[in-house]
Amino acid sequence: MKLRISKSYGNRVVFDDFEMEILDGEIVCVLGESGVGKTTLLNSLARQIPFDGEIVDAPQGVGYVYQEPRLLPHLSAEENLRYAGGETDEIGQLLEIVGLYERKDERV
Repeated sequence: MKLRISKSYGNRVVFDDFEMEILDGEIVCVLGESGVGKTTLLNSLARQIPFDGEIVDAPQGVGYVYQEPRLLPHLSAEENLRYAGGETDEIGQLLEIVGLYERKDERV
């Protein structure tokens, strides 16, 4: 995947023609001080926010794990997954893979 993006919030420029290439199978870690644009980069890659530029050969469904908890505490593990991903038969398989199928009905 190759990207070249620019992003501003009002007069504050976060990226100006930022370029990056991520090879297939490569694991990338984004590090930096608070406020340098890490979350903005990830939100752009996941297409959660608008940006100027292009992302070429990006896989469908780029996602990432948030630093803060995002689960709904009044729902079970299975209900949280259904809320986030909709009704799908894969939820049980995913819970099995991560070793949580037996706890699928417990609150998170």
